[in-house]
Amino acid sequence: MKNSFTPLFLLAILLFVFSKTNAQTFPYLLETETSTYSDLTGATELTSVGDQWDDPSYTVPVGFDFDFYGNSYNEVLIVGLGSWLAFQDPYTTDSIDFLMPYFDDLADIENISAANQSTISYLTEGLPGEQILKIQWQNCGFYEEIFGPTGSANNTLNFQLWLYEGTNNIEVRFGSSVLPDAATIHDYGTPVIGIIEGYSDDAETFDRFWHLSGSATAPTMFNSGVSILSSYSIPGLDSDPAEGQVYRFATPPTSIKAPTQDLDLNVYPTVITDEFFVEVNEEILNKKTQISVVNNLGQVIYNNTITNSKERLDASNFPPGIYYVRINNEDGIGTKKIIKN
Repeated sequence: MKNSFTPLFLLAILLFVFSKTNAQTFPYLLETETSTYSDLTGATELTSVGDQWDDPSYTVPVGFDFDFYGNSYNEVLIVGLGSWLAFQDPYTTDSIDFLMPYFDDLADIENISAANQSTISYLTEGLPGEQILKIQWQNCGFYEEIFGPTGSANNTLNFQLWLYEGTNNIEVRFGSSVLPDAATIHDYGTPVIGIIEGYSDDAETFDRFWHLSGSATAPTMFNSGVSILSSYSIPGLDSDPAEGQVYRFATPPTSIKAPTQDLDLNVYPTVITDEFFVEVNEEILNKKTQISVVNNLGQVIYNNTITNSKERLDASNFPPGIYYVRINNEDGIGTKKIIKN
């Protein structure tokens, strides 16, 4: 018998969703990119041969203090459908937030194939102050297929969740997956990645459900409504992410408030050497707009007030890598990605 965090139970509690939906914004900046996917080496495996897991329950030490929705934690719990993550015990704590790197009912393919195993493992690496917790789901199957009439495991999934020390950024990274029946294996019709806010087990409610929607390569953040959820059809991604796809939930720099609208900016060239230019309109200039450059770890390496509609920025001292150019004012925020080779 499935435990309480199953699709059917979730469907019941979703009928109470969104009693507090006025003037809400997603508290992260959504960023996408592609990057080489590598399996973890030297990781601690949570699963084991013979456990034939379904709806696993594991506690993962983070290795550092990680801030999530205004609170600091040093461990994360894997509960329920295989990749639901909570930073507090959902069975004893009222009103918590769930992180869902992949919202589907995952299971160990060892349930039907003793020669194979689906594993969940973790590794914390990096220097103090810049550590990363990496949790990996490898060769995972899907409950509906494994325990369905055919008892097969034709579809398997590989992905990782990275949590960053200091910046508190969150990344979901996808490896090579085998999904010939992707159109039929997803509980809600499409791949779903996101965050559930303010879940209350006692009241069987939660406040908001943020998830990626649309193109798998250029998604938007969507806040679903109960009518769509009750039909078992969440408007998630239009396809499963390809190998190397990365989704980042980045925390805004402390000087930047949560965005309320997208601001227009033009950045060129996008592949840089020693300099690049940022162009904005006159209206933005009149609102004390800040410009910042953020590296791939979420660290602000440049910050200033825009004084001209065309700004030249010196990049000669930037190490090679990916950077994000951001402008922000009282109206919102705008972001563009650049690369220095």
